[in-house]
Amino acid sequence: MRRWVPLCAAVLAASQGCVVGKGWGLVEGCIHMPGCAIDPGGDPFETCAEDMYDFEFRPDFFSGDVHEDGSLTILVQRGGYRIGESDGLVITVPDYRWAAEHLVADPENVEDSEKLPVAPLDGIESLPVEERFKASFYLNDSCPGSLVAFNEGVGRIWFVSMYQNTDNGDARNEPTIHIAFELEFVDPWPHEDPQPDSARLSVRGEIRFDYQRGTPAQPYP
Repeated sequence: MRRWVPLCAAVLAASQGCVVGKGWGLVEGCIHMPGCAIDPGGDPFETCAEDMYDFEFRPDFFSGDVHEDGSLTILVQRGGYRIGESDGLVITVPDYRWAAEHLVADPENVEDSEKLPVAPLDGIESLPVEERFKASFYLNDSCPGSLVAFNEGVGRIWFVSMYQNTDNGDARNEPTIHIAFELEFVDPWPHEDPQPDSARLSVRGEIRFDYQRGTPAQPYP
């Protein structure tokens, strides 16, 4: 598997920039990961329908980090443990103010045209800067010692609520970050291209938490 350290971890180590919010989330779908306890059968899948779901992730640790360039890094995981000891999802929103202008009313009833693409890293430069979303998933608790990580999610994302704050001159004061997504992750290592036996994860999820701006945090023990 690829060895990877998510962006938010580097920010936390350098400045304790992420703040911990209260919220809820559910990510579920299909997994193919031979040799990992969460996929003991190691059965591959070509498509992932709801009646095939065998993967569930319920985070209880929520953090956000707004950067000076207007980007937002979202980290959700199980427990406030070190990344090497937990399962988690990292989503980078390149421009949170732009995202706040493109909200949907109901995360369950969204037109395809309202879902924004999460492009592969080698194609991300073809998108406008504000739409260069990134997603990564790590499973270091479920697969201890394996450093399992998917660092290139592709799919679609949509926003129900996005942080805004009047102190920054924004139009409103909104602490809630509420997003939904459909994502595919494939780890082709050590192959140049994904193979039938490559680890893969197909998920659909929804995350909602309150960004507690200005609150000191101790994300990791």
